[in-house]
Amino acid sequence: MLRKFLLLTAAVVFSACGTLDVGLDQTATPNFYPVNPVQSEFNLAKGMRWTYSYSEYQPAPGDPTQVITAQFQLTETVTEISSTNGLFIAHIQSAEKPVQVPAGWTPFSPPGDFWYVIKGQQVFQSNELVDFTTVNTDTLILDFDFPLSVNKSWCPLLIDIKNPNHPHVTNCDNGGKLTVLQQTAYQVPAGQFEECFQTELFYNDGPTYQWFCKDIGVVEVKYDHGGTLFGFEQALTAYDPGSR
Repeated sequence: MLRKFLLLTAAVVFSACGTLDVGLDQTATPNFYPVNPVQSEFNLAKGMRWTYSYSEYQPAPGDPTQVITAQFQLTETVTEISSTNGLFIAHIQSAEKPVQVPAGWTPFSPPGDFWYVIKGQQVFQSNELVDFTTVNTDTLILDFDFPLSVNKSWCPLLIDIKNPNHPHVTNCDNGGKLTVLQQTAYQVPAGQFEECFQTELFYNDGPTYQWFCKDIGVVEVKYDHGGTLFGFEQALTAYDPGSR
C-alpha cells in the first residue's frame, strides 16, 4: 500500500468498530489455509514480501526553491493470513530503513502495519487492528475492486467522514476517485511483469499514480504535490512470493 494513500486516509473514522483483539476462525484442521477470493488476481501468502526503493523530496531548509531528497528501503511482509465471517485477512508488517538522509530533513509519517481485508472481489485496507468479526467494510479503504479494467473507477472512501451521520459517498469525481488508466507490461528494478494496471488517485493537490501487477501486487507508486516541492516515489526492487 502506499504512503500518500495512508496519509490521505489517516483520519478515517472507524465508527463501526473499536481497537480490539481479532477473533479469527482458524480451527477447522491443523492444516487449515484460509481461502483468498481474489487469489488469481492478488496472491497474499504468508511470508510474501515486497522490497521497495523509496525516496521522498521536500524543500530545503532556509531555501524553499531548492529540493532535498531522502532515500529509504521499504519492506512490506505478510506475517499472518486468516479468515472470519466471509472475510479473508492478511496482516502486512511495514519497515523502513534509511539509506541516505540529508541534514535538515523533516521526517514524513513513518510506515505502519496495515491489513488487507478481502470481501468477495473487493480488497479493503485497514490501518488499525480492529475486530474483524464485526467490522463493517464500508468504514475501511477500498484499495482494489477486481477485476481491474481500463476506465474502471471507484471511490476508496465509501462513507463521508466529514458528515456525523456518515452517509455513503455517491460521487467522488472532484477528489478521492480511483481510476484505472491503462493496462500493459511494466518494468521496475525487480523485473518486468506482463499484466499490470496503472491507477490514478485523483486529488486537487496532485494525483497519485500506482502500478499494480497481477499476482504480484503494487510495484510502483509516485506522487508529486501540485504547487509545492513535495512528493515521493517507490519502486519494487525485490519480491518473495512466500508459501503457496
